Amino acid sequence: MNKKIFCVLLCILLCITALTGCGNDKTDDTVSTVGQNDTTQEIVQIEDGIYIMLYMLNENSWDTEIDANTEDADAELSTTVVAEISEKDLNAETIVAKYNEIVVQSLYGEMFDVNKVTKIDDKVIIDFDADSVKAIDIVEGEEGQLFYNLARSIEENLGDVHSVYLTMDGGNDFRLGHLWFVAEEPFYSGRGFAE
Repeated sequence: MNKKIFCVLLCILLCITALTGCGNDKTDDTVSTVGQNDTTQEIVQIEDGIYIMLYMLNENSWDTEIDANTEDADAELSTTVVAEISEKDLNAETIVAKYNEIVVQSLYGEMFDVNKVTKIDDKVIIDFDADSVKAIDIVEGEEGQLFYNLARSIEENLGDVHSVYLTMDGGNDFRLGHLWFVAEEPFYSGRGFAE
């Protein structure tokens, strides 16, 4: 089955699943997180779980010229996928696992191995198994956007995270294709690639 068709069907299925829970008579509470840009992102609480937003590459983003300096660049480059998790599991490790399961698996047919996810104050460090990441057939040029959307998913669902670091094999620099990120420097820092 074509990856694009599979992704569209997965998104539709997730939306239908999300909508079927809306008919309950119970009043839903909401939890808000505030990102660094002072916009509020609502996470809707459902019974014993909550919805989180995961971002994935928009299939049409490479066919369209987008000015990366505009406020709408993120929206045009990515599609939102909804995942339900238990409220007590709202943490960076769970978001990475869901992103791997829902986004990476649907796009590439396999997942990468994550050695460890660590949260220290307002930063998250994700350590990947290098061989498993390199084994995934990621189209050259899409690697940066795939991991950017992972970091964005963490930051936007956890209001207290402002930096995401990527490492490989126990804290070494993250290297994949033409990407090379130094382990001691943030890959992502509050709504964008770190400078």
